[in-house]
Amino acid sequence: VAYLDRRRHALAIHIAGVRHDSGDAGVQACALDQGGMANADACYVGLSPDRLSAVTMPSKTQATMAAGRPLVVCADGDVAAIVDEAGAGWSTGSGDVAGLTRILRAVCDSGRQERERRGRLGRAAYEATFSVERAVDRAERHLVQAAASRRR
Repeated sequence: VAYLDRRRHALAIHIAGVRHDSGDAGVQACALDQGGMANADACYVGLSPDRLSAVTMPSKTQATMAAGRPLVVCADGDVAAIVDEAGAGWSTGSGDVAGLTRILRAVCDSGRQERERRGRLGRAAYEATFSVERAVDRAERHLVQAAASRRR
């Protein structure tokens, strides 16, 4: 969990794989589970610069969107495009330290309403794209198409 204190505004950023218990007043500690993610002001998804990163979609992206939390993305390709298209957070390229710094400042300055708005947009995009219902619909459509092409 990364904690930022800018102009006396505490901000909790959930980073998967990190456990931190903070005694700081006004800061919500985030655990590894979705409960911690749901309590975060924003959740971080980062990918190292690599040719496969452009087509990699970490599951924490969908989990964060399902939790209705905004994303802070430091990655290239699909994950950044989905977040940008949905308006579900902020993104910069892999390894862009200056860009990530700008984003973290923007998150701090954005205010609760803006973070909640981006989280709602992410949740709506999750429901429209990644939900179980949508996945089943896509799988069924592909199976019907495959069966139809075998009959020809």
